[in-house]
Amino acid sequence: MKNEGVYIRKLQELHRDSIPGRWDQSTFDKAPHKPLLFLCVTDLYRENSGRGNRIEPTLYLEESFNEYWCLSLRKR
Repeated sequence: MKNEGVYIRKLQELHRDSIPGRWDQSTFDKAPHKPLLFLCVTDLYRENSGRGNRIEPTLYLEESFNEYWCLSLRKR
C-alpha cells in the first residue's frame, strides 16, 4: 500500500474547473465536485472493501454526494 502522502498529492492534483469568477474563495476558486465525489466513493469502499473496482451510479452515491455538497455550502 502506498503511503498516504502519495494519495494526498494525487487529490491535490485533480483537475477542477477554475474559470475565473465561477467559484469563490471558499472553494479555492475551483469546482468542488470531483473531491466530493471521491469522498463518496471512499465512503462506499470503506463500507464494503471486498467489492469490485467498478462503481455504479446509485441512490446511495447520489444521497452521499448531496450530503457532502450541503456540508460544503454551510462552510462558506
